[in-house]
Amino acid sequence: AHIEDDVKFAEFTQILYFPTDLLNIERGVTTFAGTKLASFEMTKEGLCYLDEIHIGANTNLTNWCTIMPGTRLSPKTMIGSLTLIVPDTVSKDTNRVLLGIPAREMPFVLVDTTSFVDGLSSSSNSVSMHTLMFNCLHFFLYKSAFIILYLSLPVAFSPLLHIMIVCVVYRFSIAIRNKRTQFTFSEVINCSQQFFRLWMFDFFIFVGPYLSGTQFLVFFYRALGAQIGCDVILPHISCLTDPDLATIGDHVRLQRGAHVQCHTFEQRVLKFAPVNVNHSSVLMNNTLVLSGAILHGRNRILPWTLVMKNDQLPPNTNWSGVPAQQIL
Repeated sequence: AHIEDDVKFAEFTQILYFPTDLLNIERGVTTFAGTKLASFEMTKEGLCYLDEIHIGANTNLTNWCTIMPGTRLSPKTMIGSLTLIVPDTVSKDTNRVLLGIPAREMPFVLVDTTSFVDGLSSSSNSVSMHTLMFNCLHFFLYKSAFIILYLSLPVAFSPLLHIMIVCVVYRFSIAIRNKRTQFTFSEVINCSQQFFRLWMFDFFIFVGPYLSGTQFLVFFYRALGAQIGCDVILPHISCLTDPDLATIGDHVRLQRGAHVQCHTFEQRVLKFAPVNVNHSSVLMNNTLVLSGAILHGRNRILPWTLVMKNDQLPPNTNWSGVPAQQIL
């Protein structure tokens, strides 16, 4: 694979799935959780079609977007969440936003945050051997503590203690985060955040399946700071990415794959904003509500719908599409 400098991968596994000789990534590219690089496409004749994917410099691939074979992305392009990029997608201009299934160019441009990032980022992009060894030691110490926790206590008490540790660590991270409203990519990837993610990752694997879809998950999110009303159904442990900023009204339903995300990464700048999902709203399969959005009540969000940042959905309305559009 041809991968240049200053490239950030949220999930490196997706890159490993793709044929390396067909991948061309220029400098400054950033990928986020759920980004998929399709390694092949089935034609109508039943044949397997492979082609190169070329990602231009300073391009952002956001949550759960899919890049099909044969795609060539122009520099300084942002691919929106839940967006499908096909070879026919053409955007020769820079600082453009692509959204939709399939993608289409939006009538707005990206805000230049280069000066902000440069002002806050003081560390080098290169990874030193000292940093690598420190991360390995940090990982080893955490795994040792995790194994001791589950081996030294009875089976019934270990998950409870794990839950309490996660709540304490999350509350501590909130106290640090509340001092500022936005962070650069390099500031998010630090020792304290890695420590928190390690605890949360194993918590999702070992304890999360037992809480998902039950009222215990609601109690857990309330302990993390979420404001959740009565008779609420949450499908999965990861459906609220920033519980302390989420407000869920009474009788709200989230179906499998629905997510409420109270943060955005805008050109490697992490920004937080609260989300309100008011009473009797339904978020169907694979929907995503971004930070700052307000659902005013009795809203029905159809599958594969993206509610954009700072959107306000009037009560008693139905929404569908990427980005979300009201339907009658």
